[in-house]
Amino acid sequence: MYKNLISSLVEKFSLLVDFSAKNRIPRIFVSDISSSIYCEWRKILESKFGFEATPEMERGLRIHNSLFPYEKIVPEEADKVLEAKGDLEITLKLGFIWEDFQINKKVLISGIPDRIFFESGRLKRISELKTRKNQDVYVSDIIQCGLYAICIERMLPDIVEIKDLELEIKVLNVVDQSMRSEIFFFRDLKQAVENTVSDIMDFWLGKREPKVSASKNLCSLCYFRTLCDKKLI
Repeated sequence: MYKNLISSLVEKFSLLVDFSAKNRIPRIFVSDISSSIYCEWRKILESKFGFEATPEMERGLRIHNSLFPYEKIVPEEADKVLEAKGDLEITLKLGFIWEDFQINKKVLISGIPDRIFFESGRLKRISELKTRKNQDVYVSDIIQCGLYAICIERMLPDIVEIKDLELEIKVLNVVDQSMRSEIFFFRDLKQAVENTVSDIMDFWLGKREPKVSASKNLCSLCYFRTLCDKKLI
């Protein structure tokens, strides 16, 4: 059972945003980090040429919002549920300051997981929904969900116990409307998630050149395939 956990998370995020604004610390979203896994060069093209959602993306967003709408919560009411050892299903803004001491740079990493589940008053699971034309679970999905777990851990390191935290990836096949759900334990993936994020942040902080996709299939499906001079096709 936690005392004032939700209120603490909400307050902590607000302080992080204010601190970042006052100190001109840039922000990177969790989804940007996870989507960099397969091709960082794409992010360079996005910043150069801009990016518009495709019809498939817009359809996925509508489905996503219908199943997991963002709902504003009253922290004090949510805390009462947890203190009574009840079950709770919420969405919260999460984040933490990533600091690279080698180059003395800070970045606010933030995002909103689809759902955070509490059972019997304790943190149980972070759930992310993906919509695509298959039911495959990608590494980027796991990294995204795992990074949300790291956000919680960094925001309240002395309060939240996450060693048994579950990471759930739900994949909705938009072709036949079938749903697949895979659950991973954060304790088994924590080191891998941290190592992956650390490597990707080297790109975002300008410490190395962007990596380019090694997959012809990804290149063939890329939004920037007609503009990219590094594609494999």
